[in-house]
Amino acid sequence: MSKEVKYIDFKVTSWERVWLKDTDETTVDSIIAEIKEGLPFEEIPWDNIYNQDVICGPDQMHTSENDGQSTVEMYDENGKLVWLNGFQEE
Repeated sequence: MSKEVKYIDFKVTSWERVWLKDTDETTVDSIIAEIKEGLPFEEIPWDNIYNQDVICGPDQMHTSENDGQSTVEMYDENGKLVWLNGFQEE
């Protein structure tokens, strides 16, 4: 018996641009140091951000861009995974 598909998830990628205020605190070295510390971008405490734009995307990812892991997943009416286009990690 075929199950009804209720939703499909697609993994996408995009580029965002963050506009910074002119300040002496915004240096290439300070920005690189924050990123290298491994903080998720949205948690970097930059008080001088004044705008953020999506400049490209969202573009659907292919499994080759995701280490073979799925980028499309289908779920049934109970939220159970019924199909994916890559391998599933245990």
